[in-house]
Amino acid sequence: MSDYTIEMFHQDHDELTPRLLTHKNLESATINGAEMADDATPEGFTYLDVVELFVAKYGKSKGTDYSMRFLSIMQFIEHYQKDLEQNGLIENKADSMEVQSGLLLILLESFKPPQPPNLIPSSQLFNQEHQFNFKKVIKVLRS
Repeated sequence: MSDYTIEMFHQDHDELTPRLLTHKNLESATINGAEMADDATPEGFTYLDVVELFVAKYGKSKGTDYSMRFLSIMQFIEHYQKDLEQNGLIENKADSMEVQSGLLLILLESFKPPQPPNLIPSSQLFNQEHQFNFKKVIKVLRS
């Protein structure tokens, strides 16, 4: 079981979503082989800012780990939003998006803690770009 829980994810989501709404189409930087956005949004907020907020909240080791988990899940949901809706895994509401807790649990539980010298977690559900693979996620959900 992951020590970054669904409850922690929801709390971080509620705190950070207003700041993340403009992160689409950012260019990427690579940290330990994982892609992260490094360019500022129109409001000056970056993925690296998210990492800093997590480090301030959870400490250096867990903050880096948890921020990568959070950002990977957010990126997956955003990138595959239409596919997830069609599969009944998310529901768009007037002012929010509801994600099925089973999907969040599978994504959170798929992470393996980072192994030094890497600072970021890995997942058997990732593709070569260290992003969740939709087909792998759906396969696990249906099994």
